[in-house]
Amino acid sequence: MALEGGKVYDFVIRNPRLGASSTKGTPSLSFTLENPEGKVFHDEWITAGRRTQIVKNLVAIGLTEEEASSKDFWKNVRVLEGRKVNATLEVDASSTKGRLRVKWFNGPKKAFVPKPDADDALSKIAGVFGFGEQEDEFAS
Repeated sequence: MALEGGKVYDFVIRNPRLGASSTKGTPSLSFTLENPEGKVFHDEWITAGRRTQIVKNLVAIGLTEEEASSKDFWKNVRVLEGRKVNATLEVDASSTKGRLRVKWFNGPKKAFVPKPDADDALSKIAGVFGFGEQEDEFAS
């Protein structure tokens, strides 16, 4: 099976490195995303106007905002090697060959943690078990 645009995949980051555009000299963070179905090459073009998006992408990859903005990270981008990432792909509209690119990084999966209102939950439990709310056996 081959990778397809419009689908979500789990990848491993390979060969993270800094580079620059051969035409304008714009710096970039480049790496390959790999999984058993194929590879996607990714470039983060580093400009002042893209700073917020770059940090957002690096946070989705697993860095903190502080790490993504630190000199230490940018001096050693190889720390991304082997990191697992989840990404949605799309067909690059500028490509005549149907090249795939990252539409967005989806970030680490978060466990669902319900946050019920404790008083509301106790009221509902009282209704189920038929005890009055004035009893505070559940109070902490």
